[in-house]
Amino acid sequence: MKIKYWVFSVAALAVAAGASLAFGTGPVYSEKAVGRYLGQISSMIAGRPLTKDELDRIKRERGAAIQPILENWLYDKFFADSAQVMIQTQLGTSGTNNGINYNLPGNLAKYLARNALPYSEILRAGYCVDDQQRKIACDTGAPFTAGILTTRAYMLTNFGRYNLGRAGKMMRYFACLDYPMDKALQPPLPREKLIPLFQTLEAKPGSDFGNGLACYTCHSQFGAHAQPYVKFDSQGLYRPEATGLQDPALEAGKSFNGLNASHMIEPSDSASERSQMFGEPVNNLRGAALVLAKSDKFLECATQNALHFYLRMTDSEASGIDPRVIREIVTAVKKNDSDPSLNELLLKALTHQSVIESVLASGEER
Repeated sequence: MKIKYWVFSVAALAVAAGASLAFGTGPVYSEKAVGRYLGQISSMIAGRPLTKDELDRIKRERGAAIQPILENWLYDKFFADSAQVMIQTQLGTSGTNNGINYNLPGNLAKYLARNALPYSEILRAGYCVDDQQRKIACDTGAPFTAGILTTRAYMLTNFGRYNLGRAGKMMRYFACLDYPMDKALQPPLPREKLIPLFQTLEAKPGSDFGNGLACYTCHSQFGAHAQPYVKFDSQGLYRPEATGLQDPALEAGKSFNGLNASHMIEPSDSASERSQMFGEPVNNLRGAALVLAKSDKFLECATQNALHFYLRMTDSEASGIDPRVIREIVTAVKKNDSDPSLNELLLKALTHQSVIESVLASGEER
Protein backbone atom coordinates (compact mmCIF):
# COMPACT_ATOMS: atom_id res chain seq x y z
CA MET A 1 0.00 0.00 0.00
CA LYS A 2 2.86 2.42 0.77
CA ILE A 3 4.37 1.91 -2.69
CA LYS A 4 1.03 2.66 -4.32
CA TYR A 5 0.68 5.76 -2.16
CA TRP A 6 3.96 7.30 -3.34
CA VAL A 7 3.15 6.56 -6.99
CA PHE A 8 -0.02 8.60 -6.56
CA SER A 9 1.82 11.41 -4.81
CA VAL A 10 4.40 11.79 -7.57
CA ALA A 11 1.72 11.87 -10.25
CA ALA A 12 -0.07 14.69 -8.45
CA LEU A 13 3.10 16.72 -8.02
CA ALA A 14 3.79 16.36 -11.72
CA VAL A 15 0.49 17.91 -12.81
CA ALA A 16 -0.69 20.17 -10.01
CA ALA A 17 1.15 23.38 -10.89
CA GLY A 18 -0.82 26.57 -10.53
CA ALA A 19 -2.60 25.48 -7.37
CA SER A 20 -3.29 28.02 -4.67
CA LEU A 21 -0.55 28.80 -2.15
CA ALA A 22 -2.96 29.80 0.63
CA PHE A 23 -5.48 27.73 2.53
CA GLY A 24 -7.99 30.56 2.50
CA THR A 25 -8.32 30.36 -1.29
CA GLY A 26 -7.89 26.61 -1.61
CA PRO A 27 -10.05 23.62 -0.75
CA VAL A 28 -11.42 22.97 2.72
CA TYR A 29 -9.88 19.80 4.15
CA SER A 30 -11.66 17.46 6.49
CA GLU A 31 -10.28 16.41 9.85
CA LYS A 32 -9.60 12.96 8.41
CA ALA A 33 -7.68 14.35 5.41
CA VAL A 34 -5.52 16.65 7.54
CA GLY A 35 -4.77 13.86 9.96
CA ARG A 36 -3.81 11.56 7.12
CA TYR A 37 -1.58 14.19 5.49
CA LEU A 38 0.30 15.17 8.63
CA GLY A 39 0.40 11.60 9.87
CA GLN A 40 2.04 10.45 6.65
CA ILE A 41 4.88 12.99 6.85
CA SER A 42 5.32 13.24 10.62
CA SER A 43 7.87 10.43 10.88
CA MET A 44 10.26 12.22 8.52
CA ILE A 45 9.72 15.77 9.84
CA ALA A 46 9.02 15.22 13.53
CA GLY A 47 10.31 11.70 14.10
CA ARG A 48 7.13 10.50 15.75
CA PRO A 49 3.37 9.96 15.27
CA LEU A 50 0.90 12.77 15.84
CA THR A 51 0.35 13.61 19.50
CA LYS A 52 -3.03 13.87 21.24
CA ASP A 53 -2.67 17.67 21.34
CA GLU A 54 -2.02 17.75 17.60
CA LEU A 55 -4.95 15.47 16.88
CA ASP A 56 -7.19 17.67 19.02
CA ARG A 57 -6.01 20.75 17.17
CA ILE A 58 -6.68 19.07 13.82
CA LYS A 59 -10.18 18.19 15.01
CA ARG A 60 -10.84 21.83 15.93
CA GLU A 61 -9.10 23.61 13.07
CA ARG A 62 -8.85 21.10 10.22
CA GLY A 63 -6.81 22.65 7.37
CA ALA A 64 -5.89 25.70 9.43
CA ALA A 65 -3.89 23.40 11.74
CA ILE A 66 -1.43 22.32 9.05
CA GLN A 67 0.83 25.36 9.03
CA PRO A 68 1.23 25.86 12.81
CA ILE A 69 1.86 22.17 13.40
CA LEU A 70 4.47 22.13 10.65
CA GLU A 71 6.10 25.25 12.10
CA ASN A 72 6.47 23.49 15.43
CA TRP A 73 8.09 20.51 13.74
CA LEU A 74 10.40 22.46 11.47
CA TYR A 75 11.93 24.49 14.28
CA ASP A 76 12.43 21.54 16.59
CA LYS A 77 15.64 19.60 17.29
CA PHE A 78 14.56 16.52 15.35
CA PHE A 79 14.29 18.48 12.13
CA ALA A 80 17.87 19.68 12.48
CA ASP A 81 18.93 16.07 12.92
CA SER A 82 16.94 15.06 9.85
CA ALA A 83 18.56 17.83 7.76
CA GLN A 84 21.89 16.27 8.65
CA VAL A 85 20.65 12.86 7.52
CA MET A 86 19.31 14.36 4.28
CA ILE A 87 22.74 15.68 3.29
CA GLN A 88 24.49 12.51 4.43
CA THR A 89 22.08 10.38 2.42
CA GLN A 90 22.00 12.46 -0.74
CA LEU A 91 25.73 13.24 -0.84
CA GLY A 92 26.87 9.86 0.51
CA THR A 93 29.10 11.38 3.20
CA SER A 94 29.11 10.22 6.81
CA GLY A 95 31.34 8.58 9.40
CA THR A 96 35.11 8.79 9.72
CA ASN A 97 37.91 6.98 7.88
CA ASN A 98 41.68 7.36 8.01
CA GLY A 99 41.36 10.44 10.16
CA ILE A 100 38.96 12.17 7.75
CA ASN A 101 35.63 13.33 9.15
CA TYR A 102 32.98 12.58 6.52
CA ASN A 103 30.33 14.03 8.86
CA LEU A 104 31.32 17.64 8.11
CA PRO A 105 28.80 18.22 5.27
CA GLY A 106 25.92 16.85 7.35
CA ASN A 107 27.11 18.70 10.45
CA LEU A 108 26.87 22.00 8.60
CA ALA A 109 23.36 21.21 7.36
CA LYS A 110 22.31 20.40 10.92
CA TYR A 111 23.83 23.63 12.25
CA LEU A 112 22.02 25.71 9.65
CA ALA A 113 18.65 24.04 10.31
CA ARG A 114 19.05 24.17 14.09
CA ASN A 115 19.68 27.91 13.93
CA ALA A 116 17.29 28.60 11.02
CA LEU A 117 20.14 30.19 9.06
CA PRO A 118 20.01 30.81 5.30
CA TYR A 119 20.38 27.54 3.45
CA SER A 120 22.72 29.25 0.99
CA GLU A 121 25.31 28.99 3.79
CA ILE A 122 25.69 25.36 2.79
CA LEU A 123 27.85 26.82 -0.01
CA ARG A 124 28.77 30.23 1.41
CA ALA A 125 29.82 29.39 4.97
CA GLY A 126 33.35 30.47 5.86
CA TYR A 127 33.58 27.67 8.43
CA CYS A 128 32.87 24.01 8.98
CA VAL A 129 31.08 22.40 11.95
CA ASP A 130 32.40 19.51 14.03
CA ASP A 131 30.49 16.61 15.55
CA GLN A 132 29.73 18.67 18.67
CA GLN A 133 28.18 21.44 16.53
CA ARG A 134 31.08 23.82 17.08
CA LYS A 135 32.45 26.04 14.32
CA ILE A 136 35.88 24.93 13.11
CA ALA A 137 38.17 25.52 10.15
CA CYS A 138 37.49 23.29 7.18
CA ASP A 139 39.99 20.53 6.52
CA THR A 140 41.24 20.96 2.93
CA GLY A 141 43.87 23.54 3.85
CA ALA A 142 42.60 25.93 1.18
CA PRO A 143 43.05 29.68 1.82
CA PHE A 144 39.29 30.12 1.33
CA THR A 145 36.14 28.27 2.36
CA ALA A 146 33.02 27.42 0.38
CA GLY A 147 30.82 25.54 2.81
CA ILE A 148 30.66 21.80 2.26
CA LEU A 149 32.49 22.08 -1.07
CA THR A 150 35.69 22.73 0.85
CA THR A 151 35.52 19.61 2.98
CA ARG A 152 37.72 16.61 2.33
CA ALA A 153 34.56 14.53 2.59
CA TYR A 154 33.12 16.21 -0.50
CA MET A 155 36.43 16.21 -2.36
CA LEU A 156 37.20 12.54 -1.73
CA THR A 157 33.69 11.25 -2.38
CA ASN A 158 33.58 12.97 -5.76
CA PHE A 159 37.20 12.60 -6.91
CA GLY A 160 37.74 11.76 -10.57
CA ARG A 161 39.60 12.59 -13.76
CA TYR A 162 39.56 16.22 -14.91
CA ASN A 163 37.66 16.94 -11.64
CA LEU A 164 34.48 16.01 -13.47
CA GLY A 165 33.02 14.22 -10.44
CA ARG A 166 33.44 17.23 -8.18
CA ALA A 167 32.07 19.70 -10.71
CA GLY A 168 29.27 17.44 -11.87
CA LYS A 169 28.05 16.69 -8.35
CA MET A 170 28.11 20.41 -7.51
CA MET A 171 25.84 21.20 -10.44
CA ARG A 172 23.56 18.19 -10.06
CA TYR A 173 23.03 18.55 -6.33
CA PHE A 174 22.99 22.31 -5.91
CA ALA A 175 21.43 23.39 -9.21
CA CYS A 176 19.70 20.16 -10.38
CA LEU A 177 21.42 20.62 -13.75
CA ASP A 178 23.37 18.29 -15.98
CA TYR A 179 25.37 18.79 -19.15
CA PRO A 180 24.85 20.22 -21.68
CA MET A 181 22.84 23.05 -20.12
CA ASP A 182 21.29 26.23 -21.43
CA LYS A 183 24.04 28.31 -23.04
CA ALA A 184 22.34 31.50 -21.87
CA LEU A 185 22.80 30.30 -18.29
CA GLN A 186 26.29 28.81 -18.69
CA PRO A 187 28.17 30.28 -21.66
CA PRO A 188 30.59 27.78 -23.25
CA LEU A 189 34.32 28.31 -23.01
CA PRO A 190 36.00 29.14 -26.35
CA ARG A 191 37.14 25.99 -28.19
CA GLU A 192 40.69 27.26 -28.55
CA LYS A 193 41.00 27.49 -24.75
CA LEU A 194 40.49 23.73 -24.31
CA ILE A 195 42.81 20.77 -24.84
CA PRO A 196 42.30 19.04 -28.22
CA LEU A 197 40.24 16.19 -26.72
CA PHE A 198 37.51 18.60 -25.65
CA GLN A 199 37.54 20.67 -28.82
CA THR A 200 35.81 17.81 -30.65
CA LEU A 201 32.62 18.84 -32.43
CA GLU A 202 31.92 15.58 -34.24
CA ALA A 203 31.71 11.96 -33.21
CA LYS A 204 35.04 10.17 -32.87
CA PRO A 205 34.41 6.51 -32.04
CA GLY A 206 37.19 4.92 -30.04
CA SER A 207 38.08 8.07 -28.12
CA ASP A 208 40.20 7.39 -25.03
CA PHE A 209 37.79 9.40 -22.91
CA GLY A 210 34.03 9.23 -22.54
CA ASN A 211 32.01 8.19 -25.57
CA GLY A 212 33.86 10.43 -28.02
CA LEU A 213 30.66 12.17 -29.09
CA ALA A 214 30.98 15.89 -29.65
CA CYS A 215 32.97 16.44 -26.47
CA TYR A 216 32.97 20.22 -26.84
CA THR A 217 29.19 20.41 -26.36
CA CYS A 218 29.41 19.37 -22.71
CA HIS A 219 33.01 20.07 -21.77
CA SER A 220 32.91 23.69 -22.90
CA GLN A 221 30.66 24.14 -19.83
CA PHE A 222 32.05 21.32 -17.70
CA GLY A 223 35.53 22.81 -17.98
CA ALA A 224 34.40 26.10 -16.46
CA HIS A 225 33.02 24.31 -13.40
CA ALA A 226 35.94 21.90 -13.03
CA GLN A 227 38.68 24.51 -13.16
CA PRO A 228 38.17 25.87 -9.59
CA TYR A 229 38.98 22.35 -8.31
CA VAL A 230 42.34 22.16 -10.09
CA LYS A 231 44.42 22.64 -6.92
CA PHE A 232 42.69 19.96 -4.80
CA ASP A 233 44.39 16.58 -4.87
CA SER A 234 43.15 13.00 -4.56
CA GLN A 235 43.09 13.31 -0.75
CA GLY A 236 41.06 16.51 -0.86
CA LEU A 237 44.00 18.68 0.14
CA TYR A 238 44.77 22.06 -1.38
CA ARG A 239 48.03 22.12 -3.36
CA PRO A 240 48.95 25.67 -4.43
CA GLU A 241 51.75 24.35 -6.67
CA ALA A 242 49.32 22.36 -8.86
CA THR A 243 49.78 22.95 -12.61
CA GLY A 244 46.76 21.16 -14.04
CA LEU A 245 49.00 19.65 -16.72
CA GLN A 246 48.47 16.10 -17.93
CA ASP A 247 50.99 13.58 -16.58
CA PRO A 248 52.07 11.71 -19.74
CA ALA A 249 52.70 8.57 -17.71
CA LEU A 250 49.10 8.36 -16.52
CA GLU A 251 45.65 7.95 -18.05
CA ALA A 252 43.93 10.98 -19.59
CA GLY A 253 42.71 13.45 -16.99
CA LYS A 254 45.40 12.76 -14.40
CA SER A 255 48.01 15.33 -13.47
CA PHE A 256 51.09 14.98 -11.27
CA ASN A 257 51.23 14.08 -7.55
CA GLY A 258 47.65 12.88 -7.14
CA LEU A 259 46.09 15.88 -8.87
CA ASN A 260 43.76 16.03 -11.85
CA ALA A 261 44.40 17.59 -15.24
CA SER A 262 42.72 20.76 -16.41
CA HIS A 263 40.55 21.26 -19.48
CA MET A 264 42.70 24.27 -20.40
CA ILE A 265 45.39 24.06 -23.05
CA GLU A 266 47.60 26.97 -21.99
CA PRO A 267 49.79 26.19 -18.95
CA SER A 268 49.03 29.54 -17.32
CA ASP A 269 45.29 28.83 -17.65
CA SER A 270 45.52 25.20 -16.57
CA ALA A 271 47.26 26.17 -13.31
CA SER A 272 44.82 28.97 -12.48
CA GLU A 273 41.71 28.57 -10.33
CA ARG A 274 40.05 31.42 -12.15
CA SER A 275 37.00 30.54 -14.19
CA GLN A 276 33.38 31.55 -14.67
CA MET A 277 30.12 30.38 -13.16
CA PHE A 278 26.88 31.13 -15.00
CA GLY A 279 28.79 33.69 -17.02
CA GLU A 280 30.24 35.54 -14.02
CA PRO A 281 34.04 35.58 -13.63
CA VAL A 282 35.25 33.95 -10.40
CA ASN A 283 38.69 33.76 -8.79
CA ASN A 284 38.38 30.35 -7.15
CA LEU A 285 35.97 27.75 -5.80
CA ARG A 286 34.55 30.13 -3.21
CA GLY A 287 33.70 32.61 -5.93
CA ALA A 288 31.99 29.89 -7.94
CA ALA A 289 30.02 28.78 -4.87
CA LEU A 290 28.85 32.35 -4.15
CA VAL A 291 27.51 32.76 -7.68
CA LEU A 292 25.77 29.38 -7.53
CA ALA A 293 24.27 30.08 -4.09
CA LYS A 294 22.63 33.34 -5.19
CA SER A 295 21.09 31.86 -8.34
CA ASP A 296 17.42 30.93 -8.66
CA LYS A 297 18.54 27.43 -9.60
CA PHE A 298 20.01 26.91 -6.13
CA LEU A 299 16.78 27.52 -4.20
CA GLU A 300 14.71 25.60 -6.72
CA CYS A 301 17.05 22.64 -6.48
CA ALA A 302 17.15 22.82 -2.67
CA THR A 303 13.34 22.63 -2.66
CA GLN A 304 13.36 19.65 -5.01
CA ASN A 305 15.98 17.88 -2.91
CA ALA A 306 14.00 18.49 0.28
CA LEU A 307 10.79 17.10 -1.22
CA HIS A 308 12.82 14.19 -2.59
CA PHE A 309 14.02 13.28 0.89
CA TYR A 310 11.05 14.15 3.10
CA LEU A 311 8.44 12.63 0.77
CA ARG A 312 10.69 9.60 0.27
CA MET A 313 10.73 9.82 -3.52
CA THR A 314 13.04 7.94 -5.82
CA ASP A 315 15.53 9.94 -7.88
CA SER A 316 13.42 9.65 -11.01
CA GLU A 317 10.24 10.63 -9.16
CA ALA A 318 11.88 13.73 -7.70
CA SER A 319 13.25 14.82 -11.06
CA GLY A 320 9.72 14.46 -12.46
CA ILE A 321 8.18 17.08 -10.18
CA ASP A 322 6.64 19.79 -12.32
CA PRO A 323 9.12 22.70 -12.26
CA ARG A 324 6.22 25.14 -12.07
CA VAL A 325 5.37 23.80 -8.62
CA ILE A 326 8.96 24.31 -7.49
CA ARG A 327 9.06 27.85 -8.88
CA GLU A 328 5.78 28.75 -7.17
CA ILE A 329 7.16 27.56 -3.83
CA VAL A 330 10.42 29.49 -4.21
CA THR A 331 8.64 32.64 -5.38
CA ALA A 332 6.34 32.52 -2.36
CA VAL A 333 9.23 32.02 0.05
CA LYS A 334 11.27 34.86 -1.42
CA LYS A 335 8.42 37.31 -0.93
CA ASN A 336 9.16 37.08 2.79
CA ASP A 337 12.88 36.27 2.75
CA SER A 338 15.25 36.59 -0.19
CA ASP A 339 17.76 34.28 1.52
CA PRO A 340 15.59 31.66 3.25
CA SER A 341 16.49 28.83 5.56
CA LEU A 342 15.79 25.19 4.76
CA ASN A 343 13.12 25.44 7.47
CA GLU A 344 11.33 28.19 5.53
CA LEU A 345 11.64 26.43 2.19
CA LEU A 346 10.19 23.20 3.49
CA LEU A 347 7.40 24.97 5.38
CA LYS A 348 6.26 26.67 2.19
CA ALA A 349 6.65 23.44 0.20
CA LEU A 350 4.64 21.33 2.63
CA THR A 351 1.85 23.91 2.84
CA HIS A 352 1.62 24.26 -0.94
CA GLN A 353 -1.68 22.87 -2.14
CA SER A 354 -0.02 20.77 -4.84
CA VAL A 355 2.06 18.94 -2.27
CA ILE A 356 -0.89 18.41 0.05
CA GLU A 357 -2.95 17.11 -2.87
CA SER A 358 -0.15 14.73 -3.82
CA VAL A 359 -0.17 13.15 -0.37
CA LEU A 360 -3.96 12.97 -0.35
CA ALA A 361 -4.07 11.42 -3.82
CA SER A 362 -4.73 7.89 -2.59
CA GLY A 363 -8.37 8.31 -3.51
CA GLU A 364 -10.00 9.12 -0.19
CA GLU A 365 -12.45 12.00 -0.01
CA ARG A 366 -11.50 15.18 1.81
